[in-house]
Amino acid sequence: MPIYSPLRLRLGSANAYLVPAQTDYVLIDTGDPGLTFLLFRALQRHQISPREIRLIILTHIHYDHIGGLWQVQAASGAPVMVHEIEAADLAAGRVVIPAGTYPITKRLSRAGQWIAQFCRFPGYQAEYIVSGEAQSLADFGLNGQILHTPGHSPGSTSIILDNGDAFVGDLCPNTWYNRRLLHSHFPPYADDIAGVYQSWMRLLDSSARRLYPGHGPSYGIEELRGDRVLREDKRAGE
Repeated sequence: MPIYSPLRLRLGSANAYLVPAQTDYVLIDTGDPGLTFLLFRALQRHQISPREIRLIILTHIHYDHIGGLWQVQAASGAPVMVHEIEAADLAAGRVVIPAGTYPITKRLSRAGQWIAQFCRFPGYQAEYIVSGEAQSLADFGLNGQILHTPGHSPGSTSIILDNGDAFVGDLCPNTWYNRRLLHSHFPPYADDIAGVYQSWMRLLDSSARRLYPGHGPSYGIEELRGDRVLREDKRAGE
């Protein structure tokens, strides 16, 4: 049974998305390592062969989003697309830990950065490198584009389809932690806080209507437009 709308795949702590293209599928991110069997199980349930995955897009190269890359790529044969800023780290197999944006996540980030110096994963030389601020995805059967939306990481990207679906990685997550404790979609980890705001504004000015985050369920863009941190930032500027 083929799919006609984005399929959210919860592969550990992070989401991956299988997106129908004109003749096959595009996979956005690959989730935590060791959990690709959940992806293959979902493909089997929908009677989709891994070989029908035409392209793997990485929104960024943090390990919870690329941990399953090697197994998925080997099974599908699909090429990989990543932004040029993070291509070298992917090729080198370098574990990158983002900075925390709240007191507790700052402490967790410092611990993670210390641990990361002892960690490596197999490098992967991406076949497609996104350069600049935007790039069409028409050649891959998707009506839309991939935008450079840094902030969470320097090379973070968002995939914005013409129908309003937007796959935003960790730019504006929708976890229980965000909804119940922070009351905001601001990421608990980000290397550039000002960059997050700028990328949010770029997203709000785009054709995006429904946001599919790397963590948590999808939500309407109006929820982001009315986010607490944007309201507070606006009041501070008055």
